[in-house]
Amino acid sequence: MLVLLGDVESYHLRIEQIFERYDIPFYLGKAESMSAHPLINLIESLERIKRYHFRSEDVMNLLKSGLYGRMAQADLD
Repeated sequence: MLVLLGDVESYHLRIEQIFERYDIPFYLGKAESMSAHPLINLIESLERIKRYHFRSEDVMNLLKSGLYGRMAQADLD
């Protein structure tokens, strides 16, 4: 279950009380930027490869994402 809140700090104490009362495990995470996520890098690299016709920088970023080989292997299965 995911509970999204605009300001976690405002609800922090109350959320802890409710979840602990009903013995529900919880984690109060903080917002994280997705710009460095490998999947985002993969998608952006694919877009740049198409737009700029296989520049070496874009191909290297695609390979560095570590996900391209997995996609190719999934196509073979």
